[in-house]
Amino acid sequence: MKRLRIIILALLALSLVLLGISSGVRLLVKDRTLPVIECDQQELHVSAKDGSDALLQGVTARDDKDGDLTDAIVVEQIAGTGQTGKVTVTYAVADSDHHVASCTRTVVYTDYVSPRFSLSAPLIYDVGEALQVRDRLGAWDMIDGALTDRIKINASALSTNYVGRFPLTMEVTNSLGDTASLTLDVVVRESDRGAPEIQLKQYLLYLEQDAALDPAEYIGSVVGGDDSNVIAALPEGGLKRGVNEVTYSCMGSTGLTGTTTLYVIVE
Repeated sequence: MKRLRIIILALLALSLVLLGISSGVRLLVKDRTLPVIECDQQELHVSAKDGSDALLQGVTARDDKDGDLTDAIVVEQIAGTGQTGKVTVTYAVADSDHHVASCTRTVVYTDYVSPRFSLSAPLIYDVGEALQVRDRLGAWDMIDGALTDRIKINASALSTNYVGRFPLTMEVTNSLGDTASLTLDVVVRESDRGAPEIQLKQYLLYLEQDAALDPAEYIGSVVGGDDSNVIAALPEGGLKRGVNEVTYSCMGSTGLTGTTTLYVIVE
């Protein structure tokens, strides 16, 4: 019995020794070095239209054990600085032992513009009509894409119970922290049953300052009238910086006149 206990203790001691040796070998062969990630330039200029792959230009990585890790680099974070189009991009890479290295650099979007709004119909309602402004609003950003679900609306005393013009402010912010804001008037008017309905290709247009505008280019179709009879009236004195309303009108065979509005934002 005593001899059996001695054998068991010897086997246990041998197991512990072998376990210690195995752990030591693993520690010796384990890669303790971090991968190295580098950018060949501290400020990169790209087009926002080029997509996320353009952000990886000139970024390389390697590891003593794994070799070239350039294809494993990911964009970890993009931090914006508002309307300038200048962002700080953080890159990261991991080796096979899960060691992570990162670096940052400045990226400038050369064609950056702030988020923009769109309208699927003019903000014109008949007295008593259900007022569903959100159904007509949209927002798009060149970095994030569609931002419609992020639009915030601020309006006071907005009602279709009586005729009038009521200011409505819409606001949206993209992932870079750039906030776009636009105030338009919601128009409530008496209904003209049987008047032609002018449908435009778009109802909100962004235009660079001094750029030419051909109002006829935005006429889509006319229900209950002839599109050749549509007249477009620009604001008195022409387009000015900021919000402008171009009014389209068309008289139908019944003698009634239908109207609609194109909102032109001159930047």
